[in-house]
Amino acid sequence: MSFSTPAEIVAQAERAALNKILLSFPRTLVAAMLAGIYIAMGGLLSLLIGYGFPEWTAGNPGLQKLLSGCMFPLGLILVVLAGAELFTGNNAVLIPGFMKKKYGIMPILKNWTIVYIGNFIGAIFFVYP
Repeated sequence: MSFSTPAEIVAQAERAALNKILLSFPRTLVAAMLAGIYIAMGGLLSLLIGYGFPEWTAGNPGLQKLLSGCMFPLGLILVVLAGAELFTGNNAVLIPGFMKKKYGIMPILKNWTIVYIGNFIGAIFFVYP
């Protein structure tokens, strides 16, 4: 099994960030909306499973929290597997390339704005009746 050094991990993050910066506006917006939908699905599933069976969890409130906590990461897994754009992930991955001056602050702010709005639109789309 091979392992990456910290320097290699930062280089991989920089390459991923550059790909995110170069995505077109429509592609970024759709990927961000999908991430908002996936996170909303994970949150809803967490609530339904964690708090939807009061007869099971009445005597053991820890079970309620365990079930709820086990369900939310499914939304994050969907984000990763689908390659969606999540605002919190973009906050972390875009900084190393900026610090090494591979790109300026304006592409980062543009990406963050599109992704934040897209995440919000996707979450609202998911919960809209």
